[in-house]
Amino acid sequence: MDSDLMDDIKTLEAEAGIFSSSKNREMVGLDDRMVKLLDLLIEGPPQLSVVVILDSIGLDKTAFAREAYNSSYAKHYFDCHTWIREPYPYEADQILDIIIKFLMPSSRLSEIEDKNYEMKKIILHEYLMTKQYLIVIDDVWSTDVLDVIREILPDNQNGSRVLITLTQIEMVTSFQFENGENIRLDFVPTGGRLRVTYQGWPFLILYHGSISLEENIEEVLDTPVGILWIAEGFILDNSEATAENYLEQLINGGFVEAKKRKAAGTINTCSIRSRCHPVLMSVPYMVEFISSPFMDPEVFVVLLFRNPPL
Repeated sequence: MDSDLMDDIKTLEAEAGIFSSSKNREMVGLDDRMVKLLDLLIEGPPQLSVVVILDSIGLDKTAFAREAYNSSYAKHYFDCHTWIREPYPYEADQILDIIIKFLMPSSRLSEIEDKNYEMKKIILHEYLMTKQYLIVIDDVWSTDVLDVIREILPDNQNGSRVLITLTQIEMVTSFQFENGENIRLDFVPTGGRLRVTYQGWPFLILYHGSISLEENIEEVLDTPVGILWIAEGFILDNSEATAENYLEQLINGGFVEAKKRKAAGTINTCSIRSRCHPVLMSVPYMVEFISSPFMDPEVFVVLLFRNPPL
């Protein structure tokens, strides 16, 4: 056998050994949930897959995802990676610009920024063609962003991953089991990983609840909202009755849905209607409470008056 080829093989074997041993060292001390998440990211199927962290009770899903994202194990495995919050509105060109800005070298941005959408997508595909990449999208509220991401990202069959944290558990009803049946909210996962698909795209769901998805939603929403409002200083007279009245006004206005009421009629669990999320996202930008270099406040104003809450 050629000596150069033998040297190359030995080098590859050594690198593989280093990677394996570093993985084992890093896994020591991690809790079981983090080990499962890292395994899904690193040892899953070769095709581009989405790993989903559901909003389980007692789990800070954003911090959980960030710990995996910042681990030396993930950074060693993936050639490039980026973390973005789910952009709004779900415009494909805007999401593409965000991914390019944070994923590609800054030295190339000036030559890309004036290109049209299709050319930008081609450039991104060419850049990622030989790379294993990890993209984290935090606080996903709608399947719209999944449709855009699937269109934008190439599948190089090399183990690249998209990691998302799912805010709206109801979104899982758009996912299918291997037998083609849609997930129901009364489904009780056994814990750990769950293999499903979304329009044929492989999804790996990590859920640590021991109750049904529907019960999880109710438990998360069963929060003394009035007390939280008082603690934040929103209720000037510090009265729970005043807070309850405000909540009733939100329900009557169609912003909030009362899921359950107690025997006396007081609200037990509630949720924000999905159609109101864009409005609630736009208001902080309009009043300049928060800002982002990717969000144009004027866009929110237009969308707010074009699609007012029902």
